[in-house]
Amino acid sequence: MLHTGLPEAESQEKIHVESSISKLCDCFREVCSPYINLSLDENVGFKLSSKNIQELQRGDYVWPGRQTKPDFCCPFVLLAHAYSRTIVVIRAKKMSEAVQNKEYLDQSDLSDKEDAETLDLSPFKVDWLDLEFADCHHKLGISALPGCRFKDTWRSMTYDIDCLKGMKIEEVFCFCTKGDLYMYRATDLLNKYAEAGINCHHYPIEDGHVPEMAKLMGLLDEIKGCLTSGKKTLLHCYGGIGRSCAVAACLLMVLDPTLSQDDAKQRLKDLKGDAAIRSVKQYNFVTDFRTVLTKYLENQENRNGESRSVSR
Repeated sequence: MLHTGLPEAESQEKIHVESSISKLCDCFREVCSPYINLSLDENVGFKLSSKNIQELQRGDYVWPGRQTKPDFCCPFVLLAHAYSRTIVVIRAKKMSEAVQNKEYLDQSDLSDKEDAETLDLSPFKVDWLDLEFADCHHKLGISALPGCRFKDTWRSMTYDIDCLKGMKIEEVFCFCTKGDLYMYRATDLLNKYAEAGINCHHYPIEDGHVPEMAKLMGLLDEIKGCLTSGKKTLLHCYGGIGRSCAVAACLLMVLDPTLSQDDAKQRLKDLKGDAAIRSVKQYNFVTDFRTVLTKYLENQENRNGESRSVSR
């Protein structure tokens, strides 16, 4: 039986509350595993102790004050609410101003208290593309640039990579150019991946553009290899749309030869919004991918045939 830390109540009400806590914790395990760890706390029931927690579906829970951006960077506590019979309230203790942020000031050009207070330490967001329809049992992650500091986005590279490690991501495909990384103040990102034990495949693609076909096919083969070997894989560019989504759409059509280009684009729009395939060049490339792929494979087959003839 759970100890709720509540004032005395009728025995039936206590049983009801404790049973509800157990059910809610089971729900949390199902929704959030493996991103959080639930541990029993003798005073307050269950404590969610991990920093690397994905955003929860807020409509199912009650947030004190209905914060627009709850702070996920500190422990959460599940409290049985005996009086209102709401059963559970998730209470997030607010971080103490810049104190908690200082450990995430990883870029050398930022070091003072004001910089720490402006850091966005909300959970790093990764959208997961379901590949079950193509008999691939591992989802593909798509995200924006970790540690990006540009305009209204002000994130910590160290914290964002901690989030990726918490999600068990092993393989990252980065489509940002060196110029992008410089502009968005993430010049050390590739080294940080290596230090964190994350394997980074760097395929720089200019913003709004697409890779050459031969380069793209090699890229898609690498992504397929990571997925089929069971490794959790992430694609990212600057904003997590455009380049990343164009590559992902082509991957879908390679994984499922029966998938139309319209269906591939729609799956990315469902995941990332209408701007998923961002530029005209990217949109046209995805639209024509089937035709271009067929011609590319025919050319490769002809070259292989010529090569075999010469060798004889």
